[in-house]
Amino acid sequence: MVRRMFKYSILQQTQPINPDSATQLIIGISLPQRKGSDLESDARFSPLFINDSLGDQHKNAKAGDENAKAVQDFLLLYRSKADKGTLVAAGVEVLNRQFMKTLRLTEAMEPARSLSAYGVDSLSAVEVRNWVRIELGVELTTLDITNATSLFGLCERLIAKMPVVEVE
Repeated sequence: MVRRMFKYSILQQTQPINPDSATQLIIGISLPQRKGSDLESDARFSPLFINDSLGDQHKNAKAGDENAKAVQDFLLLYRSKADKGTLVAAGVEVLNRQFMKTLRLTEAMEPARSLSAYGVDSLSAVEVRNWVRIELGVELTTLDITNATSLFGLCERLIAKMPVVEVE
């Protein structure tokens, strides 16, 4: 394996496959990448994906649409000052979807179960924190996430940190 890496590295320097990337060699990434991989959204890694059929693309687009719709529904409920129970339920769904993606879970998390039981660590907490900041506009800390007793607790913390909505 190491000898092949050296061989490809030398060949890339003398006879580059792509002159624009002659100085770059990526190893340790399986081919082809599975659908839904985090690398899929990065254009630099697009050749690693095989588009088997339009059905797969439609399924992935549909899952992305469902996630975006869940976020939009949550924000709409928050802006319309929905009752706390409804808002927590919607928030749990949104966070559950993101944790499933981040942790690569095949089934939804149990909202009352400890996050550490699912393998939430500081690295996954950073990913979720960044996603929450971008998608929901809320500043959670990694400690907020790792110290949360459950999805319910984390969602309540998230809602408490959301900006105040002005009544129009």
